Amino acid sequence: MIPPYLYLRHFGVRILQDFYRQLLALVQSWNERNQLVSSIDANYNTAYVYGQDGQRTNKYTQNSETLYFNKMWTHHTDSGNNVYGGQTAKNIYLGDTRIVTKLNSGHEPTYNEEYYKQYYYHSDHLGSASLITDYKGDEYQRIEYTPLRRDLD
Repeated sequence: MIPPYLYLRHFGVRILQDFYRQLLALVQSWNERNQLVSSIDANYNTAYVYGQDGQRTNKYTQNSETLYFNKMWTHHTDSGNNVYGGQTAKNIYLGDTRIVTKLNSGHEPTYNEEYYKQYYYHSDHLGSASLITDYKGDEYQRIEYTPLRRDLD
């Protein structure tokens, strides 16, 4: 048997990460229409609001708010960007598949700003985004999922 202090010394970072992830597990609440109405994790306490058509219209956290006008356009403000009018996201779809998101400051956006803040979505065999690249084609984010489709950090 390996003494606990040796185990922690060699693998402590991973063990503590796993411990805190389990301790601070995500708690979700759903309404009678099977819509997510709140989620709580280690970083955020989030509330969701839906319109009469069943589509999400708002998302709130302690420091931010996101408005969903339709699947093509959202507006996000948080403590860091609300002074400048928030951030607007334009989503471009091919059928039901999101191809690109263009971000701008929301306050007097310019072509250059939107050009340099383009993010392209690359889907896996199930249609979920597995890779996001920037305007140059460089990897911006890679998303991996467990068999239950939960994303891995």
